[in-house]
Amino acid sequence: EEVEDDHFLEVETVEGASVGKYPDSEGRTTGLRGGFRYRRWLALMRRMAMNVENDDYLAEFSRAVGANQMDGDENKRLVLRLVRRVPLDLSGRTDADEGGPNAYVPVYSADVWRDDQGVIRVHKRVQASEAAPVDDDS
Repeated sequence: EEVEDDHFLEVETVEGASVGKYPDSEGRTTGLRGGFRYRRWLALMRRMAMNVENDDYLAEFSRAVGANQMDGDENKRLVLRLVRRVPLDLSGRTDADEGGPNAYVPVYSADVWRDDQGVIRVHKRVQASEAAPVDDDS
């Protein structure tokens, strides 16, 4: 079974520069590592990762985090990813065991931006196979 520490939300610019990570183990936004707020964030990340079909809940959460990150910032468009750590392979060492880029898999991704009226918008990113087909004959 997965543990709560294995899920987090990463925030990047569209260009790929890191903006933040939730929960924040340094205590700036979600409390210190051993504190109540930090543990609540871990539990929230796990619950969201287990129920990614609930787009409404994830969109509202992405909107809130995006608004917090864009407040007073020049970043007008962000990418939010709910990420899960790949389970460790106990039979031998793998890239996931080392904690590199292959150790984490995105569970949910969304673009978040502020429109011309100042409203925070969210658009879920999906695989091409999940998107509506486009008719090339038009």
